[in-house]
Amino acid sequence: MKAKEFELPVIAINSTVLSELKIGNASGKVREVSNPIVTVRGSKGEFYRYTIRVKIPKKKQLYLDEIKFYVSKVLEEKVDVSIRILVPKKGFQIYQGKINSIKDFSELLQGNKVVEVSKPGWMKVNLDGSVLIPEGVKDLFIVFDLLENEPKSKFALADQGVSKDIDLGFYITGGEIGVFNSDKFHPAVELTFLKE
Repeated sequence: MKAKEFELPVIAINSTVLSELKIGNASGKVREVSNPIVTVRGSKGEFYRYTIRVKIPKKKQLYLDEIKFYVSKVLEEKVDVSIRILVPKKGFQIYQGKINSIKDFSELLQGNKVVEVSKPGWMKVNLDGSVLIPEGVKDLFIVFDLLENEPKSKFALADQGVSKDIDLGFYITGGEIGVFNSDKFHPAVELTFLKE
């Protein structure tokens, strides 16, 4: 049999160069807390999951690539934390102090990202691929959903002082979510986005 020669087609792939955008500061000072946040009016069995609201700058396209958060020293035992990334549905506005329903939000992760928290300090969460932030989104919520029936682990995020982009939010097990009104506590987190 004679050997045949043939040309393979050449495919050019144009890739967009992405640069990093960080919100928060993992190298800045943190202030420890003495206790986790707790519900005041909640019924028995309801407690706050730590939630942060991040104000998203107007950019062409953003991808969330990495999350860092500082676990306070009040932690007493290992706990599994499910990370959820939520955005308000199109046209839905977030106001400080207003209680919203979780039904007004969309999940950005296909499944929850579970991380084991066993000691205080900075923790890094690598997402399974960068998460596309829908265009026009102004508010991004990250919920630290404790996989326990009561807040016995004393999981708490430390405070990092004033930040115009990061606010303490709340999520109650009953499905209420929002941002605390005029809260001076700004959770110690750092989010790394990739931008076009």
